[in-house]
Amino acid sequence: MISKYDVINSLVLTYSFGKVVKFNEFVNWDEVYKEMVSQSISGLAASYFEKTVFPPLPVGEIWKNSILKQIVTYYRMLEEQKKLVSLLNTHSISFVIIKGTAASVNYPRPELRAYGDIDFYVKKEQFSQAFDLLKDNGYSLAEPYDETFHQAEFHKNGVVFELHNRISGVDGNDEDLRIFFDKGLEYRIDATVDDCTFPMFSPEYNGMVLLLHIKHHMLGGLGFRQIIDWMLFVDKYIDDENWNKTYKSLFEQRNLLKLSCIVTKVCQKNFGLNPELKWCTVASDKVCDEFYEHISHMGNFGNKASEYFDSGKGENNNIILVSGTRDVFVLLQRNGLLNWKLCTKYRFLRPFAWLYQLLQYVKMMGFKACMQRLKRALKENNKK
Repeated sequence: MISKYDVINSLVLTYSFGKVVKFNEFVNWDEVYKEMVSQSISGLAASYFEKTVFPPLPVGEIWKNSILKQIVTYYRMLEEQKKLVSLLNTHSISFVIIKGTAASVNYPRPELRAYGDIDFYVKKEQFSQAFDLLKDNGYSLAEPYDETFHQAEFHKNGVVFELHNRISGVDGNDEDLRIFFDKGLEYRIDATVDDCTFPMFSPEYNGMVLLLHIKHHMLGGLGFRQIIDWMLFVDKYIDDENWNKTYKSLFEQRNLLKLSCIVTKVCQKNFGLNPELKWCTVASDKVCDEFYEHISHMGNFGNKASEYFDSGKGENNNIILVSGTRDVFVLLQRNGLLNWKLCTKYRFLRPFAWLYQLLQYVKMMGFKACMQRLKRALKENNKK
């Protein structure tokens, strides 16, 4: 019987690049469907089934209905995004849509990508203005908000909106990177998905957003969807010439060079990204295989993490090293500051952010697996 991951890789290949692979062995479509749902990419399989045939009942019918529901949700979210764009433009708020449609603009069929919410970024100086504007126009605040928070979640018409003044993966103390993205608002471009036009970062800035998003979710919640977002961006924008001209130095300055090469090579090895790209070949095959194993077992936003580490399979995974962080304590402290809202509100808690994050990893992986991974990472960093 063919592995469910081999099947998923082939379904992603068909969606992304139009190549259809015939399966000569038995396929457990129930397992494939469950895995693709956990990775938030089940809709992408529609491209393959339209060229072949849907799986047999009952999973085939379940899958078909879920794809239809996803498409309905997509168009409903587009309508709400149009209203948001119009509101912000009318009141001269400088903003960009991030992730979501800013990622799916590179997809061959954006309606088949899964969407969770509508994220948009504004300068810190305009955050309060945008915040009040949303509240005054029927957007309900999801939870109590403190002015020290860097994002706020709103709900309206069944859709979740997240207002950001910091990009995911950017440390609150990284003033240079904050200025970098604020500068990016001056070079924003208009993009259109179906009939929804919206402002987004230009490719250089958008690539940084996608890569930082991957880095941010590396340990606790990285799945195939974020990787496919990156792959389709690379396929459109980063050939060897553009890599050497623009992206290599950009990522190198932000300590993202190693990660960009690894993720890209993973896409070559598994999802059919152009094998002629040379700039990512420096990535180790062993690390790439570990990386793929990690994301295949974590699920989107880590929804399979506890199962993975409880089984003991995650104990030997060395993916903590991929981020390129030179000191594991710094990694824990940075992620703790990003994820622990209370330390944003209460400054006296900030020195303990590393402990909060460590406890979250212990909860997710189990104490033994977590300690083994941190110990190996420290050992590796000491060699540098």
